[in-house]
Amino acid sequence: MRHEFSGSDDLRRMQGLVQRIWTPAQRFHIGDLAWGRYSVPGAEDPFRTSWWEREGEVVGWAWGETSGSVDLCVHPDHLDLLEEMLDWFEAAVGATSLSCMTMEHDTQTHETLTRRGYSAETEGPFFTRHSRDLVD
Repeated sequence: MRHEFSGSDDLRRMQGLVQRIWTPAQRFHIGDLAWGRYSVPGAEDPFRTSWWEREGEVVGWAWGETSGSVDLCVHPDHLDLLEEMLDWFEAAVGATSLSCMTMEHDTQTHETLTRRGYSAETEGPFFTRHSRDLVD
């Protein structure tokens, strides 16, 4: 079931999903969401956000900007939601140019995006994550 974002309680729900599935290979960290949503007061106006739940647990969320960019987070056991999430995003923002940043190893999302007409961008901004074992 899809829910429209309605404030800080929903942000905590979204963070809960990120926290449950986080590994160094995941795109989002729990702190990314609060910073992204509230780091610039009043800047959340161009965002359209929905979250999905199954059996009372948040299993995915999509955070789209009216400019046509979307961030997606979906529990690995519920990847079947990707199509519905993209349907929602594309209808919600109504932009002519659409984009979604993904991690390189996220083959399921890559395949879904490609099937829907998105193409990989090899030039421009990119994201890299570095990690180091604290024992070192």
